[in-house]
Formats: sequence, structure tokens, C-alpha cells
Amino acid sequence: MPPTQPPTFLLVTGSFALPSMYEPVLSLLPRHLTLHVPHLRTVSPGRDRSGTVPAPTMSDDAAYIASEIRKLADDKGTDIVLLAHSYGGVPMSECLGLEGVVKSERAKEGKRGGVVRAGYLTCLVPEVGGTAMGVLGEVKEEDRLVFKVLDDGWMYHEDLNRTRDVVCSNMKPEDADPWFANWPRHSAISFAGELTHAGYKNVPVSYLLCEGDRCVPPDVQRKGIETIEKASGSKVDVTSVAADHAPNVSAPQTVVNWIVKMAEMESS
Repeated sequence: MPPTQPPTFLLVTGSFALPSMYEPVLSLLPRHLTLHVPHLRTVSPGRDRSGTVPAPTMSDDAAYIASEIRKLADDKGTDIVLLAHSYGGVPMSECLGLEGVVKSERAKEGKRGGVVRAGYLTCLVPEVGGTAMGVLGEVKEEDRLVFKVLDDGWMYHEDLNRTRDVVCSNMKPEDADPWFANWPRHSAISFAGELTHAGYKNVPVSYLLCEGDRCVPPDVQRKGIETIEKASGSKVDVTSVAADHAPNVSAPQTVVNWIVKMAEMESS
């Protein structure tokens, strides 16, 4: 019997996160695995630059990711593990409830491929009706990041050094600084976008729980895991690590190990 083809991975990035923030993970990924990292609609092109006006919504991100999934599935019948980081957990959850995304639903229409698993990487996971901002409101005040909203609907971090210290709390400032040199803006309205689909109940779920995270603390992450388990009626496959909020740059091998684990789960 020929070896099972591993799934393709697609990542929904965090807020204020360019695809280049995930290069450390891509560089360590085994050659037999593929990871796509699209540029979210809600993330601007770079530092001191806004994106389109009006600023895109969380639903725009979800629709965009769904279109990328359909392309992969329709063109090649690809099985996909959909990943998300931080804010990305909200549009990913929304996306998993959209038409033509999940493999089991596509199969009913005689279509191949689609999402077979979701992987949440220290994510915001609201209940239906919840928002990214609502989940962030559960973070202790001393660790909350301050955003300034511009007239064009895009926001930026008021104190980038403080953002660095909270997001990359396991890194020395001088090692983290290069990742903030082109820190983009993010759509403000996206944080207010309400989840309308509990998409996490439609596929098996894995979660990389980052115990050292100050931005989305462990208790907030665990509440998100409970939300998923309550909605789905299934246990989440949890991997607990000592990483901070940005293991994609502070502990990329840890993220790669997690991806490999999910690839093996879906290839067995």
C-alpha cells in the first residue's frame, strides 16, 4: 500500500502579523510538509501604513481563508489542517462554519478534500456572539496592550517596546526587536466582529497551549479550550508548552513539532 499523503497546512495569522513573522517555522518544517501563510485582509502592508478603506472585518478574513481552502481542495482534492495564531482563532472558527470548507461536508456534495482538523496556537476562541475584543477583555489589565485607532479605521500599538515585552516575553529585547521593525497596523473593526459560526465543532481540534503567554494568558486559553469542548462534545488534543505568545519566533521548533504531530495524526 502506498504511503498516505500528508495533509497540507494553512495558517491564519495573528493580528498585526505579516506572513514573514512565520518564516522561522517555515525554515524548520520538514520538506515533506507544506505550510501556506496568506496575508490577512485585516493586516496592513507594513509599519506606518494602513490598508484598504474601509478597513476589512473579521468576516472578510474568514471569507478570504475559505476561498483559499476551496482553491486547494477543488484543484487538488487536498486534505487541509487549518491553523490559527492569536486573533486568527476568531476568523478560523468562523471560516470552519462556511460552505465548502470542511471535508466531511464537501464529501456529501461529491467533492474531494477540505479541512480535516483545526489547530489553535495560543488563540482567542469566543463563543458564538463573542468577539476578539471580548476575549482580550479577560486579560489582566497590566498585560493588556493599548491600541490607538486612526481616522481611517486602522489601529497601531501605542508603545511598541511594551508590546514586544508582552508578546515576546521569553526573548531578550535585542533578539525580539528585528521582528518589530516592520510591525504593521491592523483593522480596528475586526476586533469587534461577532462569531456567527461555532466552526470548531465541525472538525477534530488540536491546541498548542503556551503557558508563558502574557498576551493571551493560560487561563484565557483554557477557557477557549472549554468553549470548544462544550460546543463539540469532543475532547481537544492539547499540547502544553512553556512558550510565550509568539513561539513562531521565540520557539519555532516547538511549533514545528506540533505541526508534525498533527500531520502524523492525519496520516495514520
